[in-house]
Amino acid sequence: MYMSKASKLLISLIFLSFFAFLYLIITIEKEIPFTPLKPINQKISKTPSINLQKLELDYQKNIKDILLVYLDLINNNSLSQEKIEKLKKELFALKVPPQYRNLHLQLVTAMNKMQEYLKSGDEKTKLAQEDIINDLRHQYQWLR
Repeated sequence: MYMSKASKLLISLIFLSFFAFLYLIITIEKEIPFTPLKPINQKISKTPSINLQKLELDYQKNIKDILLVYLDLINNNSLSQEKIEKLKKELFALKVPPQYRNLHLQLVTAMNKMQEYLKSGDEKTKLAQEDIINDLRHQYQWLR
């Protein structure tokens, strides 16, 4: 089959046009129209403010109460896995102010160590939890 020069030229132009069209579709950035989240005349609500001072005072009171119960259980030799687990749940339910995160983690660690002691009977574990509690009471004067 023989094609004339004009036919070859026309087919070449069609292919070139097709590829140029594809190139433009792929490379042109689509403009995304700006739409504000809320109308300008409507007030944008802020996140609720947290009264950090109240949070701190509530936390201190709750931690003192939990620690008092924990120490009473130790002194009365009436500690059990279930009682420690209950106290840990109370700890986990508290909202922790940023400056007391380490204290919170250390209290949970001390209670975990006591649970280990109840399982294994290893005195070193018991002494480790006592050290943690004593360090915390020394570091945070309000725990005394």
